[in-house]
Amino acid sequence: MEEADLYSKKLYVESSQYQSPSSKAANKFMGKALKSHPKKVTATELRELLSTCTAFSGFSESDCSLLAKGAKRVFVPAGTQFLKQAEISETATVIEHGRLLGVIPVRSGEPINFELGRGEVVTLATMLAEEPSRFDLYALRDSTVITLQGEAFLACLTTNSKLIKDYSRWAIEQTKRLIGLTPFQSRPQAFSLLPASSAPQIREASIALMQALSETIGQGHLIDSRRVQEVLGYDPSRESDFERVRHKLTAWLEEQEAAGCFLLFVCDPTETSWTHWCLHQTDRIIVAAMAEDTAEIERIDQMFTDLKVAETIVTVDLILIQDQNTELPRGSNAWMKLKCRRHHHQVRQGKETDFQRAARRISDRAVGLVLGGGGARGLAHIGVLQALEEAGVPVDVIGGTSMGSVMAAAYARGWTPQKILEFASKTFAEANAVRDLDFPMISILAGRKLNSRLQSFFEEIDIADLWLPYFCISASLSKGEMMVHDQGLLWEKVRASCSLPGIFPPVWSDGQLLVDGGVMNNVPMDVMENMCTGGTIIAVNVGGGGAKGIAGSDHWTSSGWSLLRQRFSRNSRNKHIANILDVMIWSTTISSKRYLQQLVDAGRVDLYLTPPVQDFQLLGFDAYEKLYRVGYEYARKELAEWEDLSKLVPSRSAGI
Repeated sequence: MEEADLYSKKLYVESSQYQSPSSKAANKFMGKALKSHPKKVTATELRELLSTCTAFSGFSESDCSLLAKGAKRVFVPAGTQFLKQAEISETATVIEHGRLLGVIPVRSGEPINFELGRGEVVTLATMLAEEPSRFDLYALRDSTVITLQGEAFLACLTTNSKLIKDYSRWAIEQTKRLIGLTPFQSRPQAFSLLPASSAPQIREASIALMQALSETIGQGHLIDSRRVQEVLGYDPSRESDFERVRHKLTAWLEEQEAAGCFLLFVCDPTETSWTHWCLHQTDRIIVAAMAEDTAEIERIDQMFTDLKVAETIVTVDLILIQDQNTELPRGSNAWMKLKCRRHHHQVRQGKETDFQRAARRISDRAVGLVLGGGGARGLAHIGVLQALEEAGVPVDVIGGTSMGSVMAAAYARGWTPQKILEFASKTFAEANAVRDLDFPMISILAGRKLNSRLQSFFEEIDIADLWLPYFCISASLSKGEMMVHDQGLLWEKVRASCSLPGIFPPVWSDGQLLVDGGVMNNVPMDVMENMCTGGTIIAVNVGGGGAKGIAGSDHWTSSGWSLLRQRFSRNSRNKHIANILDVMIWSTTISSKRYLQQLVDAGRVDLYLTPPVQDFQLLGFDAYEKLYRVGYEYARKELAEWEDLSKLVPSRSAGI
């Protein structure tokens, strides 16, 4: 569903077949050869650098003088492979500035990645043991390293037993760090924002995003070409000036990063030296564009043509800037054709909450809400949404299955819980709101009433034109697999997600026959994991508890004719008599119950809510008010006891 994240590997590898002019320029600019640094290594700075690592803080001044004689300072451009697996290094390497990425290949599964920063020593073990390296080593950003001659390093160790002990302890700790290490998934710290044009609204948006990131991550620094020129005296947008300032940049930016929590590089609107450099120094790339500027799509795609991350195409986060008074986003569908798009974020000019939402998702701190299916019981989701809003819990991504997909879509379009409840009161006031019996060749209900309700709900809105990132789930009868819908006509995809087999007719869409997503995944928290990487996931299950109402009936051995007579007798007016609808609906939801429990047991959700709605009928839509109240009261109580609430809403206490 999503392209691989630029940040998951953080490693630029240019294809040998650069075709677009912009890519050729980038390739020329970002040379991959190691370069000797003209500045000589002194014993004083070497001792200061080694003292940052406990294993080597015991090196004396004379030791450092000996090491400095054969030491060389090397500049490593971003993306350069500094060490290959199976190579034997003849030197020890100390990182002076920048960051390196180690990649340990794994035969079956994702490689294990680890980052290295200032003062860390690498290639030492392979040098001392004369054994080949077990990992690849790359520069994440422009970096400066100091290489130390092996013989000199070994001489220092052998004359000082304490150094050998310190090194041994350090080596053991390093090994412990790697044992059982999972693929690298830390959060981004350096962002590059590429303006799609020179529109002043984009400049304003970059400042608003900077503010939002600061509120989300902590204090950071916005760095553009003007800022670099003010501090270092050269204009990095000019290639001749940039080459003069490039080495100074590495050290200065490390100071900026150490003094804050993140860096936001703002590229020039045109393809200058500064722009290309920024795109190679980042953990995540953001493209900011006016929604109506669709003519820029092809040019932006060309900039990233054939640019790869560990053999995976580079993708970007797209921020679409909408007018401040826009009721619904516009022009988004064309931008969905942007090949390098990873996620897209809708923001309104001057709307702080929009930029805060984008900042949380871009920095892997988003809150994802999953709403499960359960027929009319899904109306309890409205109460849960109300409780979340009152608690101050933001919802940055939302999705669901069946009735959960309906409620999620309404919230994603920008409706408040009260507006959704108001609409539900008008739409579902009658008990037969979606019941239109049909001759049961394909389904018991014709589905025309459901179509009408959903069309009145969502008109002709495209999923791309929702304020919140949204998805819904259906099951494909054509392919026999789960379908995730995050693009296309909203009401049609929601209708597919609600098509209970045998109850409503299947939906024919995109060449496939689709039915209710509850058949395969009634509370798709695993799908949310992919859309909400590194964030917090809240899931609401209104389909649990089993069919207690009908399972406890005493008429399962009766014939259909006798049940029909009971249905119309005076004694059964207030008694629910089970029917084929009940059996078919529960058969649909129970099929994914085991998978749901596996997800919960595996810890795939941070807050799992199960409102007590089991006593409500699955097609009892006229009970919308009671369901709202049950969902609200239950969620309010659970949120008050949730320990992680204060992490999402730091300005409030955990009590509500």
